[in-house]
Amino acid sequence: MVSGNEWDVPRIIDKIDWEGIGTLLQKEDPHQRLRGIHNWYYDESHFYDHNRPWVTHASLQTYFFFNTEKWRNKYQKPVLYDEMRYEGDVPSGWGRLSAQDMTSYFWKAGLSGVYGTHGDTFKNDSDDETEVRWWAKGGTLMGKSPERIAFFKKIMEEAPVTEMTPKTIVLSAKEIPDTIPDSNDGTLIEELNNNIYTFNKKGDYYLAYTTDSLQTITVDLEGSKDYTLEVIDTWNMTISNEGTVVPGKFEYETKKPFTALRLIAR
Repeated sequence: MVSGNEWDVPRIIDKIDWEGIGTLLQKEDPHQRLRGIHNWYYDESHFYDHNRPWVTHASLQTYFFFNTEKWRNKYQKPVLYDEMRYEGDVPSGWGRLSAQDMTSYFWKAGLSGVYGTHGDTFKNDSDDETEVRWWAKGGTLMGKSPERIAFFKKIMEEAPVTEMTPKTIVLSAKEIPDTIPDSNDGTLIEELNNNIYTFNKKGDYYLAYTTDSLQTITVDLEGSKDYTLEVIDTWNMTISNEGTVVPGKFEYETKKPFTALRLIAR
């Protein structure tokens, strides 16, 4: 994949011919590798025009999962949430996610129909310099999210994802503002992101996810077949078979945070 990184950094935005570079790559690359370009600032006004013909996918540096449906509809291309923040311990908010939050980001991204990327910013042992982090130099991943992201990946690989449609059940009563500045305390974004994320092939296969315990997940199970219910503890990476449920309106109250449901027609 060929990617332009943070094209909207003020000191370079007008000094590089992004369109010329992208068009040249499209014309000359015999392997037609993926081509994308992502933003530095989170606000949508800083997104590149991902509808350009040389752009193969919308590469967005964001963690605004509440806007995913809007952007998927806008670009009609695969959407990649590139650098959707990092598990780590640096002072800046973008690099100090907990492992729970980093893992949760992948469930929110995947079940809303986009791809996520992972990294961590803990100091590691890749060499003897003072500022050595996987984010910059590779080496050893120090965080606790990678194995849980691999568990998420396995769940998704078992699902008929190309036949499934995402649907977000919005929980917040707040309206999404037109502009969200980078300098914010994260409270609004956290509330807007706190939804129930579902990914479904109607009448056959349903996935649902929420971060909260004691949260009621409602799924409309179509068709005439019964469904096998599995409760997935996404943090502890366990799957519990909870028996069979009948089609129709199904409700489940989560007992733990970071819970997913999988319902498969029998």
